[in-house]
Amino acid sequence: MSLRLVLGLSIALSGAVGAEETAVKQPNADAVVLAKNLPEAVLKRLRRYPASFIAAAADAILTYGGKAGLDAGAIDRLIAIDRAKVRAREIERLLRADLDNDLLISKAEFDILVAVTSAGSKGKLDLAWRQADQNANRSVDTKELNAYAQSIAVSEVSDLDVDGWRALLHFDLDASGFVEIGEVIAAVAALQTVDLTLVRKEI
Repeated sequence: MSLRLVLGLSIALSGAVGAEETAVKQPNADAVVLAKNLPEAVLKRLRRYPASFIAAAADAILTYGGKAGLDAGAIDRLIAIDRAKVRAREIERLLRADLDNDLLISKAEFDILVAVTSAGSKGKLDLAWRQADQNANRSVDTKELNAYAQSIAVSEVSDLDVDGWRALLHFDLDASGFVEIGEVIAAVAALQTVDLTLVRKEI
């Protein structure tokens, strides 16, 4: 995301929050509903780092959403792409040891890779091998490699991350099926005015 866009979002947010502060302190109905429905982690993050939250949401909307904005399908694609990147990284890390290109990584091949790996990375590489060699037979086949890579992808793009991305759908204030940047900016500003203690007591 460009610095210009991030600055623009920050200015828009501060202006919106300032307007709320000078107005009567009654949060709108959308903000109260959001405060009740958003995951706790998401709510805490956007209240503590509103500009950062808006910037991440804007990046997701502009990268994965269409002209109408971000919908559920786009969020699923975002999650799938993030996990695919992790899988590709982990598979590439171990496949560098497949010296004879038979898609079976022997311990002897792996030891050669470790020997030429820089200090500081040897331990991580060894741990990756141990996790990938599920049956402890001193070789890693494609099935084991794929299973290992998927486990790392699910760990790095966790269920908590998935819940956070899908929580963006709650910002569809006009119920169009798509989340727009303006909706996120307005909602984050309004949420700054909500007394979470009172809202959470009603849940």
